[in-house]
Amino acid sequence: MMRNPKSSLNAGFRLPRAVFRALATVRKHPLVTVLYLTYACNLGCSFCVQRRSRDRRPKPNTDDIPIEAWSRIIEELAEPCLPRSRVHLTGGEPLLAEVFPRIVRLLWQRRVPWTMTTNGTLLESHAESIVQYCARNVSVSIHGPPQVDAQTARPKGTFARIRAGLEAVRRIRAIRKTRFPRITLNCVLGGHNYQIFDTLLDHLTSLEPDSITFQHPSEVIAGAAQEEIAKAVGRFMLNVSIKRGAVPVTFFPRVRLARLTQYYADPSSRFASTCSAPWFLLRVQPNGRVTPCGDNALGNVMRSSLHDLWYSEALSHFRRRLLRSGAQWKACHRCCHRAYG
Repeated sequence: MMRNPKSSLNAGFRLPRAVFRALATVRKHPLVTVLYLTYACNLGCSFCVQRRSRDRRPKPNTDDIPIEAWSRIIEELAEPCLPRSRVHLTGGEPLLAEVFPRIVRLLWQRRVPWTMTTNGTLLESHAESIVQYCARNVSVSIHGPPQVDAQTARPKGTFARIRAGLEAVRRIRAIRKTRFPRITLNCVLGGHNYQIFDTLLDHLTSLEPDSITFQHPSEVIAGAAQEEIAKAVGRFMLNVSIKRGAVPVTFFPRVRLARLTQYYADPSSRFASTCSAPWFLLRVQPNGRVTPCGDNALGNVMRSSLHDLWYSEALSHFRRRLLRSGAQWKACHRCCHRAYG
């Protein structure tokens, strides 16, 4: 089946924008807090936006905040609040972070719902703790069968390691008689895999996930090649909607079929839209910097509480500027947290 697009960050929060903004004025802290546990990653995928942004940031482990700071954040988020706050763990590759085992145990002990994104290559060795400490969802980045690895600068054997990790999670779920974590495969569409769209869905379905998300790229370039990719994506989306297999499939962010060429091949094109992310989400970087998005720093958790930053004038000012711009800043052009009209 094919469902409306959603990400692992906003799944479950299908509320009107006005409701999000109203909730932000009464909540102690965000609905979703994204913890970037490390800048490090053991892969170097050619299209990865995070990889390029990491090049502009401090080297891994040079100024990472201690576990005590992460613990304070979790204690804050554990305070009673409706709807309940939840945490999303990411990176870099979060399973490379030395603090990962302690953080997921703390989240479980304090009953804070959590999800995560991973490239899946280290999933097998961490499967036990991920299931034991009740992750709600694990989103695994995978972009096609083994032959795609070479095109995306992934080491040989990446696909096999991901498969082994997924099998480990399913096996431990069965032993513990639990449905969680749900496994989502996240596949970025683009020049690296558009020529195998005919078999891509079958390859991913063979890994037995609970759902699949196909993600439109966050960075695009102009040109005839991109127009060809856009047409291929359109045909693929139609074929997926017709197939309606047993595994739920979504496309994210939401882009109309008629706008695909504009999205993929015209980087200067600006879509009319608004954004609600800063009204329900904050990000904490490995060095403690807190941002609503991009490099718009509000402060640092080593010097301020998450609550104080959530109610800071800096965040209020950022929201006002975003509303006035109509989400038309350069960083907004292909952001995956907005809708495209």
